[in-house]
Amino acid sequence: MLSNRYHQYLNSMKGMAVFDTIDLFLRRCKRYDNFYSRRRLFLIIIVALVIVLYVIPLIFNKLWTKSITYSDNNIECIERHIHPFLVDDHNFDTKIWKSYDMSEESAKHLLPYIGNGKFAISVQNSDNSFNILGKRALDLSLPFHPIVDIDYFGAVSQHADVIRFKDGIVNKITCFDYLKKSASIKQTFYAHRLIPALFVQEIRITNPTDVPLIIKLSRKGWMGESNIKVQPMLVPNKEQKEYSLLVGQLDASQWSHLNRVVAVGVAYSQLTDTIEIDSHSAQTIRVQTFLNYTIPTPISQIAAKVPELKVAVRETVKKALELTPSALEKYHISMWNDLWSSGFGISHSMAPNALNGDLINATLYCLMSQTNTLPYDSELMSLSDFGHKISQSKALLLSPDHCYNGHSTLQASTLWSKLDTLNDVNRIANLWLLTLEKQGCHHLISSGSHGVMQAMILSMASLQFTKHHLEFNTHPNELHRNYYIRRIIYGNETLIN
Repeated sequence: MLSNRYHQYLNSMKGMAVFDTIDLFLRRCKRYDNFYSRRRLFLIIIVALVIVLYVIPLIFNKLWTKSITYSDNNIECIERHIHPFLVDDHNFDTKIWKSYDMSEESAKHLLPYIGNGKFAISVQNSDNSFNILGKRALDLSLPFHPIVDIDYFGAVSQHADVIRFKDGIVNKITCFDYLKKSASIKQTFYAHRLIPALFVQEIRITNPTDVPLIIKLSRKGWMGESNIKVQPMLVPNKEQKEYSLLVGQLDASQWSHLNRVVAVGVAYSQLTDTIEIDSHSAQTIRVQTFLNYTIPTPISQIAAKVPELKVAVRETVKKALELTPSALEKYHISMWNDLWSSGFGISHSMAPNALNGDLINATLYCLMSQTNTLPYDSELMSLSDFGHKISQSKALLLSPDHCYNGHSTLQASTLWSKLDTLNDVNRIANLWLLTLEKQGCHHLISSGSHGVMQAMILSMASLQFTKHHLEFNTHPNELHRNYYIRRIIYGNETLIN
């Protein structure tokens, strides 16, 4: 009985507490029962709604985006590899493309391309072959595919291309899932500037896991007609690599040389089909391919050229193998850096479709890759002929004649189009060289890549050499941006900025 009364008392107290709370709430609400208090309450509600509807979703979106960006181990791996090149990318000295970057700037894809005036190649994938000198540019395909293809067992991957304009090097980076970690493959490609016959592919594979990583290697090699000869080539080297020498002929009728052929010699090292990278370690594979070829020669005389070609290829291989990999890369970069000692800059414009430093440097890089520093057939020359050729090129470089006799090439939109395919690069190279030749720059072009750089700079600023002075012929209406010109050759080894 007492227990029932106690429960009734508690229930009545609870009921009273509820009524008291409601009554208290109503009395407090009456305090706002005037005009100003209602307006203040209305403003508070509006601010609260803004915070709920706009600010909180914005913060959440940023946090979510950040987690997406950095939650992928492969993306983090790519970002670590490309970090050393970010400053150069900002200065337009390097072009970086990332597979996961969907921005408008990344959409301006540039073909990963290397060359040295003797040969050029797109390293976008292993399906690409050497391109050798045609009438004016390196636009004739040689059916030898030198790029080593890498087969890894990762299902998910991310990629990046780094085109280093000033160094003449392309890096291709791949990071892929392997046992819940991100393994990486960094490839370095270059067409050697000092040894024009040499193509280098360096592969660096890193395995961060606790188990070995198996990688398969393959190369397509010769994909042309079967009338070729392949023989082993004995060359002493520290790594005990075995080399093969391939000799073939190409019909030169596509050069408009009837009844003439080109003899081609390619030396390449043998590959190991499968390699194993130990746990928590890295391994580097260096692949060197050597290419040489003759000028178009009458069919009746080509047989006499082949022995000389074989000797030249063999001697080039010996010379390259005497140098360490780091020395080879150092000499190559040094010669490319020397090319860029002269240059042209322009203030950045935010106008739609404006020509800026990124496309200017990319175009200069493609033209430098298409032209030679040393004579393209220097390996086939005697020492005295080589010295004479170098002296002749230097004399032409110091005699710009009447280059450049025309309007500024900055205004010629056809010279500044996209460079994302091999056909684009070859078309632009041919168009530039033809334009410069027609505007009085024949001497500079004949001197090699340094002369081509000088001619392109003169043409962009509409500078013209005459017998006694250098004229600046750009129309005042075109001078709405700042130009920066450095190291124009003026007279007897005099340089002006």
